[in-house]
Amino acid sequence: MWAWLAMACAMTANGVFRELALKRWLDDRQASIASAGLGITLVQVIASRAFGRSPATSREQLAEIAGTWLVLTLAFEFTFGHWVDHKSWTELAANYNVLRGRLWPVVLATIVAAPFIWGRPRQERMSP
Repeated sequence: MWAWLAMACAMTANGVFRELALKRWLDDRQASIASAGLGITLVQVIASRAFGRSPATSREQLAEIAGTWLVLTLAFEFTFGHWVDHKSWTELAANYNVLRGRLWPVVLATIVAAPFIWGRPRQERMSP
């Protein structure tokens, strides 16, 4: 759970950095691309640290972690985005439009992939 909390904090800081700094130097599209790249990097670094310290786990456990991280991320994004950042549901949904250059779904895919990239599935021993 600590890994997801670290990701949530890092990704929130990434969003603030995009709005306050990147958009001063880059246009909106470029800032979004740079922010997505930074976000993917943050997720992978945090996941590598989390799984570097954990014992080997099964593929089912890795899938459970990936699913939990995805659900928590979506819940956080929509809750925080709507109720704290005061964005409309339409604005929040627009972040999923890859055809318009929105890369948030790619970031979500890396969150789901991270446990499988950094986790070490336990090899089931076959009995003779």
